[in-house]
Amino acid sequence: MKYRRIISAVSAFALALTLASCGTEDEPKKAAGETASTEEAEEVPAVNETPDDEDKPAETTKKADEKKTKDEKSDKTETTTAAETTAKAADAKTTTAAKQSGSTGGGNTGNAQENTAGGNSGGSAGETPSGNGSGDNTAGGNDAPAENTDTPAETPEEVTYDAEISFGASPSISGSNVTVDGGRVSITAGGTYHITGSGSEGQIYVSTKEEEKVKIVLDGVQLSCSTGPALFINEAKKCIVELADGSSNSLSDSTKDKVYDGVIFSNDTLRIKGSGSLEVNAGNRHGIASDDDIIIEGGSYVINSVKSGIYAHDNVTISGGDITVYGGTNGIKSKGTVDLSGGNVYVSGGTKEEKHSIYAAVLNYTGGNVFAAGNKVTEPKTTASPYVGFSFPNGGAAGSELTFIVNGVEKGTLTPKNNFMSAVMFSTDISVGDTVSISVNGNSAGEFKIEDTKNVFAIE
Repeated sequence: MKYRRIISAVSAFALALTLASCGTEDEPKKAAGETASTEEAEEVPAVNETPDDEDKPAETTKKADEKKTKDEKSDKTETTTAAETTAKAADAKTTTAAKQSGSTGGGNTGNAQENTAGGNSGGSAGETPSGNGSGDNTAGGNDAPAENTDTPAETPEEVTYDAEISFGASPSISGSNVTVDGGRVSITAGGTYHITGSGSEGQIYVSTKEEEKVKIVLDGVQLSCSTGPALFINEAKKCIVELADGSSNSLSDSTKDKVYDGVIFSNDTLRIKGSGSLEVNAGNRHGIASDDDIIIEGGSYVINSVKSGIYAHDNVTISGGDITVYGGTNGIKSKGTVDLSGGNVYVSGGTKEEKHSIYAAVLNYTGGNVFAAGNKVTEPKTTASPYVGFSFPNGGAAGSELTFIVNGVEKGTLTPKNNFMSAVMFSTDISVGDTVSISVNGNSAGEFKIEDTKNVFAIE
């Protein structure tokens, strides 16, 4: 009996050791709400998706194989506990992402980003979610709110001016850097100036103490000056004249001045743009003149001049706008280069035999439509399409309606104010092999075939 008790005690002790060692083979259970490791988090099914047995992560299957010594009851209990923990964590994250997204209209929370170990993997903008709620966040990642793809309404840009000037019986000023002396309004510093109103004896005079940029916005201005240019840029690094949208403007002069010889005259580079209209009437000499460059980028113009309609000591560049010029001598003249790259240009030259519709040391054509008539024209040095000229050995009469035609289609019409001996057409629609024609007061001068870059046809 004594030996039996000893053997029983030893057996019980050995059994206890065996049971204790079996428990250490399994990983300890994670407490409820404990954050999963990165590897486990990657395998957690997306929220609102119920995985089938086939979709269970490989990690879970591997662990199941390692726990073969574990009884079914213990294995089932631990699996159930882990699933409940994952569901609670996912539900909590879904609630947080929904609060952060701020999206309306049913469900842009699917665009939340999945962050793994601090990396961001964003959903597609505007994508409609299908059960993929906010992404999991591990290793310190943050739930990202859904991207709002709605385009906000554009707010009109507010325009501010350094001064607002209104002509009338006496000019009125609101702002800075402007002085008034009779009908002359002087702009003395760089900035943007908005000008309106009418004056029979007025002048806009720009002279900055330092070379500064000045922008003048003409917004319904009718101004004439008998003592000099209506717009006189005496000193500025660069001056921009903008024709306000939808505005109608008119400038004129009448004095005899060979130095400051334009209705608009600038000692520096002059740039004109905008979508308004401007009528220029030159009783002195030129319409728009500059001792530097003239650049026209947009707007609608009618220029009447006793001498050249547009005149520059350096270069003339036209890249846009609808421009009609009636010159008493030359239509457009530059002692440097005339570059034509856009817009619609209609030019009538003067009466003297040596005067041109377009005169330049160098004429370049790269775009736009140009129709001109005068006694001569400078042939282009470079041209983007064949050059077409019509000569009138017997002369053409002022007031004749000239219609330019390409392949039977009318391209433009010009009515010269002076007698003429030549007419020219530039258009990127013209190619070698095309047929061109010109009609005078509705009478066709016949059709001619384009055979080369330079084409001149005599009209009897």
